[in-house]
Amino acid sequence: SIIVSNSTMMTTTDANGRFALSRIPDGSSLIFTYKGYKTYILPPLISSNMTLRIKLVKDPDYKEEPAIRRPQQPEPLVVIDGVITDKRMQDAYKELGYNFGLSKVLIPKEAVDKYGDKGANGVVEITTRKKALEMGLNPPMRRLAPADYPTFEGKDRMKFNEWVTEQVKYPAEAKEKKAEGYVTVNFTINLDGTLTDIRSLTSVDPSLANEVINVVKSSPKWDPPRNPEIKEPFTSGVTIGFKLPDKIIDQMPFVVVEEMPLYPGGEGELLRFIQNNLKYPEEAKAQKIEGKVIIRFVVNTEGKTEGISVIKGVHPLLDAEAIRIVSILPAFKPGMQGGKPVPVWYMVPVNFILPDTEKP
Repeated sequence: SIIVSNSTMMTTTDANGRFALSRIPDGSSLIFTYKGYKTYILPPLISSNMTLRIKLVKDPDYKEEPAIRRPQQPEPLVVIDGVITDKRMQDAYKELGYNFGLSKVLIPKEAVDKYGDKGANGVVEITTRKKALEMGLNPPMRRLAPADYPTFEGKDRMKFNEWVTEQVKYPAEAKEKKAEGYVTVNFTINLDGTLTDIRSLTSVDPSLANEVINVVKSSPKWDPPRNPEIKEPFTSGVTIGFKLPDKIIDQMPFVVVEEMPLYPGGEGELLRFIQNNLKYPEEAKAQKIEGKVIIRFVVNTEGKTEGISVIKGVHPLLDAEAIRIVSILPAFKPGMQGGKPVPVWYMVPVNFILPDTEKP
């Protein structure tokens, strides 16, 4: 099961371990659970669109009890379009298929207040897609098979990242300024195959972002989903790396790997280094500016930071200092996948807090 924190959203994988979630609330974590394996929590997402490869680790302390001794987990009551059913939650999701619209989970107390004793084990309220549309809501259309997705040049959308990498050139302006980093550009694939709403999600040098945006704008038309029932645009994205002197990186950084990057001494030492070496801009102090800057960067195969960008900024003065401090971080132990070092995305908060005496 995959649960979205701070939300009523959840899903399960198919037989091949694949899953899809859309419209995840900002700042949410993903919680992966499976019987006999350790629960894995993926920190707040770095992008509104990404492909994940998660590998759960077996729990050595897990011991499955004989079925006769194992109490059956009580099933929540399933209510579909206001009608109480005797269905199991997973069966309801499967049977509804493309007609699944929205769901809401009620904890036992709320459930009993609304449904009486029938809600003692909690309630899952499901609104079918048909009903949701009648109510003026706009539930996302479920995409359950490859035919539900648009394709690029007859292949899946990951082919587009390769095409963009081949077309992109390192801007001379960026070389002169010694600018490098990763650029993420999101876009909407319309049903007619055109791309719109093309925008950069990262705060790297504008010349790098504009190069990727212009290449995406030049894209040939995509092929629409083969499933005629899919009548909604699809949001996707590409990530391209620029590394001096003139290298275009086609290996996208990983989000999760078997061994995540490790800062010497751990996360606590990382935050201590940041606070001990932070130089609070005097102009920002004078203007009483404070807050938390969220920085995204890549820990490369040598453990060094690169591709630094601002995910959540506060003010240009604080943002610039946050980038500076991350750029001088000591080397991490690089992330490992399949026994080899690989580039991995990493995020860190940089807090700017004014002394109480300086606050108005």
